[in-house]
Amino acid sequence: MGPALAGPINEETLKVLELILLIMIARTQFRTILSVVVLGAMIGLGFQIVEDLLYSVNTAIQFPNTNQVAPVALMLLVRGIFSGIWSHALYTSVAAFGIGYFFTRRHKPLVQRTAIAVGSFVLAWSMHFFWNSPWLQNVGGGGVSGILVLSVVKGIPVLALGYLLWRYAGQEEGSQLRAVADHYIDDDLMTPEERDSLTSLRERRTLRKHMKKAHGRKAAWTLHRLQRAQLHMIRVCEEQGAGLPAARAAQDITALRANLATATS
Repeated sequence: MGPALAGPINEETLKVLELILLIMIARTQFRTILSVVVLGAMIGLGFQIVEDLLYSVNTAIQFPNTNQVAPVALMLLVRGIFSGIWSHALYTSVAAFGIGYFFTRRHKPLVQRTAIAVGSFVLAWSMHFFWNSPWLQNVGGGGVSGILVLSVVKGIPVLALGYLLWRYAGQEEGSQLRAVADHYIDDDLMTPEERDSLTSLRERRTLRKHMKKAHGRKAAWTLHRLQRAQLHMIRVCEEQGAGLPAARAAQDITALRANLATATS
């Protein structure tokens, strides 16, 4: 049980400290919970890659024969594919959710922000501990197949919790984008229907697919550029208000809208 405790304590603490340091260095760049969650995932992924490299080297050294491919393939299968999607990138993104809430929800009481930050860290720590713990070791039997079955059995609950937090962070991001668009951008640059679709990556893709079926690849690509320009204008307005950069972004949108009208005529 000792290693199961030591790993989460040391690793999750260091990753969260790195996350906080990066936010403090570039505080103005992380305005939403989702932006901090993505940063946390990148930090966790970097740690995960280094750790997997060390495991691969150790496995290759201790492998019972001189085969150079088998130990690397084994680590890629176990740690890269079956364990990768619910490993450090997910743990750190869960902890980052609370850190993002703490830094972006300054209008909330300090006690509430601190409680959510601590709670998210405890949840990430618990997920890591659950993964490292000797619980359920007998599931799936022994050998590589048993390891893979155990990975799935342990990983699904961890992945489900992470998915819920990611989904909430995405919805929060969409709500903020919509609020900025409603405040700064006129309907001739962004219609109400476009505002609804811009807050969802899935809806934007769906609109492009429908455009491609109805008017061809060129029209779909023009719509893609229009969507990107509209999102860019929202970011510009969020960071700098309705100034000259926003006016230039509006000109780009107007030109792309004219190109789209030509492509669909």
